[in-house]
Amino acid sequence: MIILSKIVIVYTEQEIVTSEKNIIIPDRLVINNNNVTIIDYKTGNPDKKYHEQLNKYAKTLENLNYVIEKKILVYINSKISVEEV
Repeated sequence: MIILSKIVIVYTEQEIVTSEKNIIIPDRLVINNNNVTIIDYKTGNPDKKYHEQLNKYAKTLENLNYVIEKKILVYINSKISVEEV
């Protein structure tokens, strides 16, 4: 956990238990008050299954009463590309 200020907290690979009792592990969560930005890092080609994964993370966090501010995929290959979902 990294605390950037009194109201911004960054979690890296934090385990979260879903309402179905599954464990999800988003790569990075940036929490500012009750707003969350979800960041997930991938290698390889962009794929819609990664959008579904981020949406699952978002739904779980919304069920925990967080407001999703952004969902971001970062693809790390020979070039780095960033995609907002």
